[in-house]
Amino acid sequence: TSTVIVAAVQKKYVEETIQPFIENHLAIDAVSIDLINLQGLYQQCAEPSEEPLAFVVADDTKTHIAYVQQNNLKRLRVIDSPINDNGWPTITFTLQSFFQENPFIKIVFFGSVTQETLSKATALFDVPCELFDLEKGLKKAEIAIAPNVTLRDINILSLAAAYPSEITQDFNLLSDESKQAEE
Repeated sequence: TSTVIVAAVQKKYVEETIQPFIENHLAIDAVSIDLINLQGLYQQCAEPSEEPLAFVVADDTKTHIAYVQQNNLKRLRVIDSPINDNGWPTITFTLQSFFQENPFIKIVFFGSVTQETLSKATALFDVPCELFDLEKGLKKAEIAIAPNVTLRDINILSLAAAYPSEITQDFNLLSDESKQAEE
């Protein structure tokens, strides 16, 4: 069996992302998509599920939302708002539109999420909502972290980008043209 990942990103956004690295003469091996990396990490750390689910990643400035069906990332959206009173309407709209396509059985939250947020989401969507337990997931996947290093839940996207997975090891948005500009 083989895995095919298809992603569309406007070239200007990839160039914007790599420009500071080029200006500072830093080599870039790959450019990926954070939620694809997260899905790869999640598949290693959680019990496999063929059932549809939603990922919601919260940080201080944005909310990343993904719809996963049969272990495949189907849709994603990044909202320029954290999970707060201002961000909830857009988050709700996005999850409801994903839900209409094919109802998911649970929402998995990552990052800085309170119990109040989980309760609110459970009531709004009438599906179980859970906070991904990073420490438990790392143990299940047998991922060792250096001694005296503490990973906070908010670091989940950075960890996912740094830790290779079977589905992301060959995925790279960095074009040959971009690599030449780097040299």
